[in-house]
Amino acid sequence: MKKLFNYLVKYPIEGLITLFIFAFFRILPLNFASDIGSSLARFIGPRLSVNNIIKKNLKLAFPYKEDDWYNEVANNTWDNFGRVTAEYSHFAKLSKKNNRRINLIDNDFSRDFFNSEERHILVSSHNANWEVMGITCRKNSDRVSGIVRQPNNPFTKKIINNLRDKYSVKCYEKNMIGTKKIIQDFKSGNSLALLSDLRLTTGVDSNFFNLNSKTTSLPAQLGLKYKCKIYLAWVSREEKSTFNVEFYSPLNMNDFENNDESIQLVTNKINQFFENKQIDTGKIYEKIDFNRVFEGLLEAIETSKLGSMLSIIGGREALMPIKDPVINKLKEIIKDKLDGTFNNDDNSIAKDVKIGIEKALNSKLDELDPQGIKIIIENMIRKHLGWLIVWGGVFGGLFGLLFSLIQNVI
Repeated sequence: MKKLFNYLVKYPIEGLITLFIFAFFRILPLNFASDIGSSLARFIGPRLSVNNIIKKNLKLAFPYKEDDWYNEVANNTWDNFGRVTAEYSHFAKLSKKNNRRINLIDNDFSRDFFNSEERHILVSSHNANWEVMGITCRKNSDRVSGIVRQPNNPFTKKIINNLRDKYSVKCYEKNMIGTKKIIQDFKSGNSLALLSDLRLTTGVDSNFFNLNSKTTSLPAQLGLKYKCKIYLAWVSREEKSTFNVEFYSPLNMNDFENNDESIQLVTNKINQFFENKQIDTGKIYEKIDFNRVFEGLLEAIETSKLGSMLSIIGGREALMPIKDPVINKLKEIIKDKLDGTFNNDDNSIAKDVKIGIEKALNSKLDELDPQGIKIIIENMIRKHLGWLIVWGGVFGGLFGLLFSLIQNVI
């Protein structure tokens, strides 16, 4: 009964609404349509029950964040969804050869993928406008096929497929029939493009943001069987409806044996790449207040057993000369830790960042026991107050000689 209701009532109404929305956005300039889509989605989205699912998933992936952060990311998700919806109506503009809204970053990897006679596998994910990857591939090659998850609604499916047929790569549906067809295309020499972060009930169990997630093993299976490169690509939204598309160093399947262990390893590497891309290490680094860290260091010294010694040489002002060297060293340590962590293929990002930074800071704090602080202060005295010791000795000797002479005269 429910299925009959969907086909006779629900799906036709949703299809008409989709047609109306696309027609409305099409009469607007692209950037304005994108802004309107963003505003509508940010207003409606948080009021839908699916918004709770978004925040629930964010809490599973980032359990250490605060509520304001979950709300902000959820709102940004709706912002992007609204822009993508509006941009469907402007595929014709985005697909033009001389269009500057899609910037394919020219590097060895993109050139090899599009210009090589060999077939390759391209893996991307659902970020920014994921349809931009298909448009980019079609603009640069006629030898790329894609596999996609189609909407459940047959009317919406037809509307979107009409757009993809005109402006994107040849797309096959993510099911048994579609998989067989795209493998046939692949065997005939076409490259394969797909998005890896689909919700699946089957596939390889792979860690993704600390969660055991079912992930498609198709890229790994085909890559290992036919010994072709697996390219990883990323679409980023720069401003409104302008995008960068960047290809990264491929996974070379000649480095792996064709077995279940390698399928698992390659799938893990793909997941790890997209997990890493979701986290901007630069923003983490910029948000660290190193001046506050140094202030905390001074407070620790003042409240330690060496606080009285510090007051003898002029209090916290006497330690100001070492502020810049200490901060620079902390910056160097934390930056190295962040960069190293986010290039790690074996461990979870969130866990590694937390452990890595804790170890870095703890190692430095361990050096700040009373003996360590004493050494720091002694070094500082020798470096910055050495002249006082030298001249103090000289004048002390002169005064001693003077008093001795005076006593002899008396």
